[in-house]
Amino acid sequence: MTRTPTPGCDTDDEPIGAAAVAATLLLAAGPAPGEDRKAGPVEVTARALAGACAADARTAEDRYSGQVLRVTGLVTTVHDDILYPKGGADAVGVRYDKAGKPAVKAGDTATFDGTFDRVAVLGPTLTDSKLVARARAKK
Repeated sequence: MTRTPTPGCDTDDEPIGAAAVAATLLLAAGPAPGEDRKAGPVEVTARALAGACAADARTAEDRYSGQVLRVTGLVTTVHDDILYPKGGADAVGVRYDKAGKPAVKAGDTATFDGTFDRVAVLGPTLTDSKLVARARAKK
């Protein structure tokens, strides 16, 4: 089997080996029947996420768009539908519905799973967020 040269690509006429063909087929194949490809959330600190978004919002949006993230940070502000774990220069907005308001307060360290939505004016925003863990603020 001989390669047909593709414009702009390597043009030497070396035969393609069976291993190369097999690797190409394996990489191009979808999940095997019954295989679960559901990945867990991407773990990131509020500081790292806010920093990445502040440094280059477009790159951060491309990287995290639509992904479920597990974000941990110090809660600074709590409202009826959003709270802000401190993330350095910017905060991370964690949105939830009013019925799902988490039992956290300013000063708690909390971990949330939520879907990355976008980089908003105040920093990155997660939607459909759920509280995973919290540590109460020391008095």
